[in-house]
Amino acid sequence: MESIAKDLDERAQVLVDPYYGFTIQFLTTIVVAISLITSINFLIDPWNFFQTPKISGLNTFKSELGSQQCLFKARQIHFTKPDSIIIGSSRVMTGLDPKQLQKYTQTKNGFNAGFAGARFDEIYAYFQYALNQSPKLKSVIIGIDLFAFNEKKPPREDFCKERLQQNITFTDLCFSLFNKQTFMASLKTFYSNFNHKAQSVFLENGFSNPQCKEDIAMSDKDLLRLFFQSPVFYKNFSFSKERIDLFKQIVKTCQEKNIDLKVYINPSQDIYWEALCQRGYSSHLDLLKRELAQIFPIWDFSGFNLVTRQEIEGVKNLYSDCSHFTSTVGNLIFEKMFKGSSLPFGKLLTKETVDQQIQEFYEERVAWKENNQSKLNQLENILNNLN
Repeated sequence: MESIAKDLDERAQVLVDPYYGFTIQFLTTIVVAISLITSINFLIDPWNFFQTPKISGLNTFKSELGSQQCLFKARQIHFTKPDSIIIGSSRVMTGLDPKQLQKYTQTKNGFNAGFAGARFDEIYAYFQYALNQSPKLKSVIIGIDLFAFNEKKPPREDFCKERLQQNITFTDLCFSLFNKQTFMASLKTFYSNFNHKAQSVFLENGFSNPQCKEDIAMSDKDLLRLFFQSPVFYKNFSFSKERIDLFKQIVKTCQEKNIDLKVYINPSQDIYWEALCQRGYSSHLDLLKRELAQIFPIWDFSGFNLVTRQEIEGVKNLYSDCSHFTSTVGNLIFEKMFKGSSLPFGKLLTKETVDQQIQEFYEERVAWKENNQSKLNQLENILNNLN
């Protein structure tokens, strides 16, 4: 009996050993693969999450930041502790240079926290985060867009409210180390750096890199289709009173903490405002102006002025497309808000003046239509072909 038991035990061992060996090899492979992916993601650091030291030809330029704008901006605020900040949509992101803001506010560490398609509740969240991370915050600039107050507008996929309530979330840490998207971004970042083709999408101060080959500019037709056919912007528009309350909270906080606050409406091109009127959204724009002006004076650069018509003599490259203005226009915005320049560009809306300024908007529209028939015909052709 003893010999039989021994024989059975030996046979069982023979059967178990192959599976045991395979299991060990399989688990070892997984551990090595995960370790390799984690090491690559940490070393390349495509989102600048860890502030890994930059090595020439390896990870100096972060070429893939465009898909994780919210994550990048939050981490940079945490690391840089700005004393002046700019918040808003991609119009702010590409148009307002924090270095120029520093000159007007006498601050030393400006940061552009703008990101594409920002809703106002997201803007509010980044304002609060900047306030928590930067106790010495002195100046805040907010660029206003009508779509930011669309209650039906979905949030950005990379926006995470939890990350703005603590320095590092477990979710962000795992995403930055183990995620497939991060790994692919690491490979692309390494490849573009190794081949000396890389340029960082953003500068260290959060401003969109003017030299970056990745351009957000789109054709007028594609942009207008995106604005009016996609729920990401104006489709099924519903005005959000709750976001007006958030604006009121920002104003109150800045007044209590003696923070200089400047608020303005972004100056897209004239055809954008005409399209907004023709598609039936101008009443929402009027309501937004009235609601904001009752709370705090705001600068209105919307409409059919000298800049949005692109008629400044001797000045070119004002816009990259009908939606996004360049830093040339951004500097004119700063000059108007801080120095009150004589250029007929921008009007201060207050509770006393807002109705008159809205009336002037429509009067200027009538004059624009009379003097820009060719441009108007092209726009109407685009709008008529939107399905």
